Amino acid sequence: MNLLAIVLFLAFPGVGPTLASDGVARSSAVVQHAYIKGETLKYYFEDTDYSYDSSLEDGVLRARTPRQIAGLRVFLKVRVVDMSSGTARRRVEFGGGAYRAAEVEKYNETPAVPLSSAIPGFPPDFGYEYDSDGKIVNGTAGFFQPFLSSEAGAFVYYKTMDIHTFQSIIDTISDIQKPGEISVRPAKDIQLGFGVFRNAASIRTYDRIETVEGIRCAVFKVATLGNEFRAEKQAEPLRTDYQLTMFVPLEGRYRGLLLRGDLQEYVFQKQDTVVLRQLSMTLQTKGTYAEAR
Repeated sequence: MNLLAIVLFLAFPGVGPTLASDGVARSSAVVQHAYIKGETLKYYFEDTDYSYDSSLEDGVLRARTPRQIAGLRVFLKVRVVDMSSGTARRRVEFGGGAYRAAEVEKYNETPAVPLSSAIPGFPPDFGYEYDSDGKIVNGTAGFFQPFLSSEAGAFVYYKTMDIHTFQSIIDTISDIQKPGEISVRPAKDIQLGFGVFRNAASIRTYDRIETVEGIRCAVFKVATLGNEFRAEKQAEPLRTDYQLTMFVPLEGRYRGLLLRGDLQEYVFQKQDTVVLRQLSMTLQTKGTYAEAR
């Protein structure tokens, strides 16, 4: 500190040297990630479905006895294989995936098994390429087609569509939306492997800015109620309501990506079955990584 600064400090204790960052507003804008060829991202993805017997009570369908639990655990590697005209060609690879399903009473004694064992013919190095999360979210059926006749294969297909759901939502967030504001997205029909999913209008809330493991993130909440899935060979549609939370880095190397996403969904299959679905997808960094399988 030079002599002038010392004199000023002694005369005016509340005044000191100004840091370069002082008074500079930090951005709250969510912008799309700038992918780089060769960039590799690692995620831990898990999904658990809880099936319940249910019945009507005063005209409202209520869950009763838990019947079955089914779950998926998989490490994902997303690698940018090419860049062309601003489009990032990516490849997602499944590593060390495991599936587990059993009646509630037998669940603790039922081991998880590798996907290559649970799904006939499923390769241990399964993966596929895509250009856009928004376009591929409803286009993965072709990659899973050889495995859809298997109960475990169909389960993995439907669950892993959400590998792309979080990022596809992030990529449509306006950079002018500010913390505390909401946006409403219109309903949309999505063609899936076995039918059409009608995604109802959703409310997207920019809830807050929060620093997680030293990473400054925008936190979004999304509520989407009143969805329907009309399967080709089923007379009655499935009805679902889901909500999700996403942490999206505002700065640094992960800017515009999913840092962590959590989703909960209620699926009403018929008047005697309710499914509660919970999943999360977490970017594996030096400060955050999954150990439990």
